[in-house]
Amino acid sequence: MSQADHAAGAAHDDASAAHAAAAPSQHGIRAAAGPPSPFEPAELAIVLSYYDLGVIGSIARFRRGSAATPKLVIASQKGKFVLKRRSDAQSSPGRVRFAHHLQQRLTESRFPLPALVGTRNDNRSVLQLNHRIYELFRFLEGAKYDASAAQTRVAGYALALFHDIAASLEASELPPVPSFHNNQHTPYLLRDLDLPGEAHHELALRYEHAAARVERLGFSSWPTQTVHGDWHPGNMLFDGDRLAAVIDYDTARSAARVVDIASAALQFSITAVAGSPDSWPDDLDETRFVSFLQGYEALAQERAVDDQPSAAGLISKAELRALPDLMIESLIAEAAAPIAATGRFGAHDAATILRVVHRKVKWLAENAERLTSLLD
Repeated sequence: MSQADHAAGAAHDDASAAHAAAAPSQHGIRAAAGPPSPFEPAELAIVLSYYDLGVIGSIARFRRGSAATPKLVIASQKGKFVLKRRSDAQSSPGRVRFAHHLQQRLTESRFPLPALVGTRNDNRSVLQLNHRIYELFRFLEGAKYDASAAQTRVAGYALALFHDIAASLEASELPPVPSFHNNQHTPYLLRDLDLPGEAHHELALRYEHAAARVERLGFSSWPTQTVHGDWHPGNMLFDGDRLAAVIDYDTARSAARVVDIASAALQFSITAVAGSPDSWPDDLDETRFVSFLQGYEALAQERAVDDQPSAAGLISKAELRALPDLMIESLIAEAAAPIAATGRFGAHDAATILRVVHRKVKWLAENAERLTSLLD
């Protein structure tokens, strides 16, 4: 494998492109991962034999959450379930143990997420067969994110609650996983693209400049904790304005919490419309941007009224000033990784998407101060 291949693989994971929704939409811009290999009939029969599901009535593909792993919805006598086979990149024993420990802690704290189902004989939450890892979850009903200010605020509040619960968990057993911030692979991948025009070269420069500005704010000295790593609308299920569930904890890692806040604020406020990407707006939806961040801060404000501590806390002035540049980094990394790996971004060619990203990044840079002032 060449150096470029290694870099593409690393940045692909760091940008969470493998955990993206199937296509760009008005609720965020994310690339589709390549189609996962399906479950073979013999494989499925053996896996299901380890669980006590009773008579199975139907099995269907499940397309929510990570597009990098195959999933099935199984309806049986004993309820409705989701069977998932982890991708190779997310199957290290330490990563799986930590993800399950995190989900157990969240469940104990009444955080909304699908419950893991244990195996029939020994109640194991992880089934390992033929060097593959399987997980079974209770199916939770819920609707997709509707892009309303109310649901956006709830998503921000839930991220603060996640950070509050996860703050005490040590992710030190996980192998170091860089975030999208200041990742040397991202500008390398952009400059290595063989494309007409200068958009990819300018994006590499803008990424480096944004990362440098964040570092000057003191990012490297900010405390780290367990973060979700992929907080976006495709991982949320809603029941009206109530959050029914947050799914997909495979990208949990140790990082400064602001990387979660910035990438999520981007994903919950970025704009797109039906049709050609060249017609997508440059700007963010500022109402949703503010709603998400106000939702995040609402937890600490509630705790302060009740004189209770919150590990999440309010967004600091330094974190707030860093948000636009971190959003620039996240947006560029989110595009660069799948393009470097596949030559495309979902259904769209690389040059078209990079033009769109260039426009959006330019808007973010020009409106950075005004965006941060919206919460003052």
